[in-house]
Amino acid sequence: MRKFYILSIILFIFTLPKYLIVHSQEGSKEPLAKLWNIDNEDIPKYLDFIAAANSTAKLNYKFEEITKLAKSFKLNTTSVGYIDARINDIVINTCNQTRFEENNVNFMNAIKIHNPMIFYYDCKDSTDDNFSTPNNMEFGKRNNIVKKILAGDGLYKIGTRNGTCTAGFVATTKENIICIATAGHCYLNDAEYYLRPWNSEPTTYLIGKMNFAYLDKIDFGLIPIVGDVKPEPSIRNTDSEKYRELLIDDDIAVSHYGVHLCVSGYYSHVKCGYVISLNGFASFQKHFQENLFIVNLAVINGDSGSPLFSYKQDLMRVSLSGILLGGANTDEVYGNIATVITISSILNTLRKDGREISVVTAN
Repeated sequence: MRKFYILSIILFIFTLPKYLIVHSQEGSKEPLAKLWNIDNEDIPKYLDFIAAANSTAKLNYKFEEITKLAKSFKLNTTSVGYIDARINDIVINTCNQTRFEENNVNFMNAIKIHNPMIFYYDCKDSTDDNFSTPNNMEFGKRNNIVKKILAGDGLYKIGTRNGTCTAGFVATTKENIICIATAGHCYLNDAEYYLRPWNSEPTTYLIGKMNFAYLDKIDFGLIPIVGDVKPEPSIRNTDSEKYRELLIDDDIAVSHYGVHLCVSGYYSHVKCGYVISLNGFASFQKHFQENLFIVNLAVINGDSGSPLFSYKQDLMRVSLSGILLGGANTDEVYGNIATVITISSILNTLRKDGREISVVTAN
């Protein structure tokens, strides 16, 4: 015991100068240096901000005016407009194939006064959807086997050119009907939807028919489950060795730029990006959607309806934020974008129309 006491004193004597030096260095640091974990002399580098060309008020005003014009012209082209936080400017992405149609030309001329950044992208359909039913499949027959369906799985419509969309989440109506939620533009009159898991041909597992679809304000539809599938409140991530199903813990609103959001699409599988805008609009065949947020993500035709979510700390649970409307490629500098319909927009719009639903979670 005595030897230990002597050894402790020796160790204290040798470590005391080092402790005093470190303590002295920390004590002499400026508050910002402590906050950012940098040296005092580096503080000016972090305070060297570049003046923004557009104030928030100016950007909001210009964006509101452009949004009004986009509504009034009833655009035939597929266009997306938003305030891009990265470049402090308004961006318009529009389909190159329809840019010279009269309404679209008039819209572009009208917004020149606001000087937005305009990008034209190739909007041709590039999916590898099966356009007809595989020869060895007999649809319409009911199976006795129940198959799970997760958010991110494919929804297949028989014999259609754009045959696949993606399941967004499980919902229940106020009448307690269990449904699969997806994008409204996936609607096809009287079409039956079948399960199409990742990396597979369409199956004979019937889901049901979409009973209604919104194409204005929001792009959203519901498929009441009448077939042989069992819905799970989780998101498919089977490319992962450890977290193959992500449990939907809750649904939350995205409140600021720069947060991560991930998508689980039939074609794209799971990939992640950052929120670059909290307020955007989109037009498609004279339909108009507002209150979108924009993520720098590359998505593929057929991913429409996919869930957008953020991870929690245990990486097995996630928060649902919206479903995918579509995407575009701006250019080599600014990259790809995905447009997202927020859960709050979906719930609020349906509530106003008396179609209240609830998101089913794993809790």
